[in-house]
Amino acid sequence: MALKGECSVCKWQTQNGTTIDMTRSRADIKAETGLSKDSIRRHLEHPITVSAVLEESMSQTWDGNKGTGEILSRTRLTRDAILSMYGWDPAEYRIVEPLKENHWGKLDDQYHQYKFETMRVNDEGVFEEEFPLWPVVQPAPAVQIQPLTRTPRATAWKTAIGIADTQIGYRIFEDGTREEFHDEAAMNVALQIITAESPDQLIVLGDIGDFTGQGRWSQEAAFAQTTQPTIDRMGMFAAEIHQAIGDDAKQVWIEGNHDRRLQNFVEANALSAFGLRRAGTPESWPVMSLPNLCRLDEHNVTYVDSYPNATWWVNESLRAIHGTRANSSGSTAAQYANQMPHISTMFGHTHRQEVQSKTTFDRAGKIRTVNFNPGCLCRVDGAVPSVHGSTNARGRSAEVFEDWQQGLSVVRYHEDGRFFVEQVQIEDGFSVWGGQEFTAVVGS
Repeated sequence: MALKGECSVCKWQTQNGTTIDMTRSRADIKAETGLSKDSIRRHLEHPITVSAVLEESMSQTWDGNKGTGEILSRTRLTRDAILSMYGWDPAEYRIVEPLKENHWGKLDDQYHQYKFETMRVNDEGVFEEEFPLWPVVQPAPAVQIQPLTRTPRATAWKTAIGIADTQIGYRIFEDGTREEFHDEAAMNVALQIITAESPDQLIVLGDIGDFTGQGRWSQEAAFAQTTQPTIDRMGMFAAEIHQAIGDDAKQVWIEGNHDRRLQNFVEANALSAFGLRRAGTPESWPVMSLPNLCRLDEHNVTYVDSYPNATWWVNESLRAIHGTRANSSGSTAAQYANQMPHISTMFGHTHRQEVQSKTTFDRAGKIRTVNFNPGCLCRVDGAVPSVHGSTNARGRSAEVFEDWQQGLSVVRYHEDGRFFVEQVQIEDGFSVWGGQEFTAVVGS
């Protein structure tokens, strides 16, 4: 019998001048050697022999002060044994991902893949925490805008342009490729027309970002870690609009239900962080708010929050909202006209181009209203998660053409309340407006 602290299997191998194939079952090893299953188990857990007894594929990555690894093992290992196998000192590293343990403190995942992460201690002996398991959302990169000089129009009539539902968002796959929800070609054509029109107001009617990862609907693996690129692209879009309209025009973003997801997510999952601002800036946007993360103040954006009540008045008789109504088999514009026949509404939300005029009267005389939707700037081929959308076994979207239309609305308005609206259609990265062709220039 082996002495206490001495490994019976190691002693047997030394005495017999052979090495036991430890990849076999314990019953087979016991039948061959006469050793007990407990002795075999203790040998398998011996840190010195761990790397010799694994039937495994081992991988290791290193990023900053965080290491990760995977092993496929036939044995139960202690955490110290895993660290020792990679040459990591248990005094300087720790496993931070929770792993199932039995009451002996062993990892109880025999014949399974272990996934773990370790973190290194700093010079003071404290474990570094600068690299959390999920990246912290950061503000979009700063973009410098070149001043734009325009010749003012010598007329009392002004121009407002409405765009809606860019749904900026992504699927990011394991190979690093991306699938965009927004349509870069449609957005580029819209920016070209905006530049040509030089509007006095540019109103984005909500759902600028999709924020699928913060939604309450079913999640997909490809939604993970898409929030940061969404914020970055939204910040860039604000800069692109700023460049197109200049400093003198007004850029307005109206909060939509998808934009609201970010605030709802913080309130549901990190309530103590809700409303936090940078020190000494009581009037600034909260750190985790969409305007702060997308640097909207740097691009002269007026952000109208509090969906579904977010409202912007273009002039005395035309309001702009994101909207809450969606008539899948009829006219949503007609619903707004019937609900409020004395107010004209420019709205988004449905992704469909519509115009509905209504004439009624009261004691003072005729009341004419127009309710319209500029359409969307997101993809219409099934990429945007929706009721009709789906994905294949690889997680990529299946092609389906929604009853959505891309475009924008051009409004000529007067401060006395009069206005006239013209719809601009965009299809496959192309449009004709004002006798001029506009073709998307993307990726240049």
